[in-house]
Amino acid sequence: MKAKILLTIAVTAWALAGGSAGAIDLVDSYRRALGVEPDFLAAEEAREAGREKSVQGRAFLLPSLTFSNQYTWMQTDVDTGLPPQFASVIPSESSGSIHGFSVTLKQPLYRAEAWAANKQLRGQSELAEIAYREAQQAVILRVARAYFGVLLAQDTVRLTAAQKAATKEQLDAAQARFDAGRAKITDLRDAQARYDAILASEIAAASDLEMRRSEYRETTGETADGLAEVRSGFAPAPPEPDDLSVWEAKGLEGNSQVRAMQQQLAISAAEVDKYRFFSRPTLDLVASYSDNRQFGDLSPIVSPNHNRSAMVTVQLSVPLYTGGSNNSKLRESRAKQREMAKDLDAAKRDARLQVQEAFLSVSTGVAQVNALEQALESAKTAVDAANIGLEVGVRTTLDVLDTQQRYYSTQRDLARARYNYLLGRLQLPAAIGELNEKEVLDVNAYLASEASE
Repeated sequence: MKAKILLTIAVTAWALAGGSAGAIDLVDSYRRALGVEPDFLAAEEAREAGREKSVQGRAFLLPSLTFSNQYTWMQTDVDTGLPPQFASVIPSESSGSIHGFSVTLKQPLYRAEAWAANKQLRGQSELAEIAYREAQQAVILRVARAYFGVLLAQDTVRLTAAQKAATKEQLDAAQARFDAGRAKITDLRDAQARYDAILASEIAAASDLEMRRSEYRETTGETADGLAEVRSGFAPAPPEPDDLSVWEAKGLEGNSQVRAMQQQLAISAAEVDKYRFFSRPTLDLVASYSDNRQFGDLSPIVSPNHNRSAMVTVQLSVPLYTGGSNNSKLRESRAKQREMAKDLDAAKRDARLQVQEAFLSVSTGVAQVNALEQALESAKTAVDAANIGLEVGVRTTLDVLDTQQRYYSTQRDLARARYNYLLGRLQLPAAIGELNEKEVLDVNAYLASEASE
């Protein structure tokens, strides 16, 4: 296990030092995930299935054509009791076969419930499109979380190694001063305790990096070697436009959950119409053609030798009573419609909260990154001052170790703030239903490799 951790640290050091040449960036990661991410691939198939719903809906309004073919063999043996002169017309014994076919065309002229069913199926088709778009956005966010998770874990391993080296230097110096009689045993023990704690943190950081790399591999199908990192001169920008109310308005129109609930409400309204229109008359145009022939010695009275007929009918049907089932289903569908209306209100509430959270993540992220960059400069100055104070005897080893810990903690906080800002840059358009590859390219511009074309 220890060898594996050391190998992880070595690979990470290589990636940080020179692995960015030809590195995999965020766009590459997203495009590769599209080919392996099971939830997205399932959504693609669901979209294909959903598109057939609109075809099925149109079928309710289009004509249907039916062809049937029949073959009948008959044998008769009857005592007619007729005079002999009629025996040839109706023989007492006869046999033969009848062959025939018919074609029937039925065109709905007025079917109110068919229009409602058509509307429902078109709504279900649109739901599948919305779900596909939501799955596409989810892939982007999942890839981004995995990608930035690896980068943060790599930074943690690197900073922990640097802090360990600095603490080891202080430990060796404290040992030397103690051996020379110029330091107390407490300084040596403080340095040793801090060094031992960092060794434990190093193991935890390496383990977390392995977990983040595994998550990235499961998401994209690729190993997390040489991921492009944040460019030097990182300069976060506020949302554009920098107005929360504008983003909230967009969220109420484009948020995937809101749009899905709007479609669900439209489908439930069509369900109400379907049962409300069920008691209305229906009008259909029916046209048919049939051709029947007999082979054998069957009487023409039993079956004509050849019979053809064509018919055009306008068929009116009026439902009278269904045992109360239709009225019950109408009441049920109206209750479900009211339920969907409340669910839509909840979806709009959640959309507003999503937009607010993502907007604040970006807008406050700018200030946080700038503040932490300034804090990092101050922490570095404090480390230098503590080292000078230790040399002149006005600071202790513990003072130096504390300032070093704040310095490296600030670096970790700054790295985390940068990645949270970049993730927020993706979460904000996702909250309004507009996250796509263009947004990924925009975030990718912050990384130390050119985006793939």
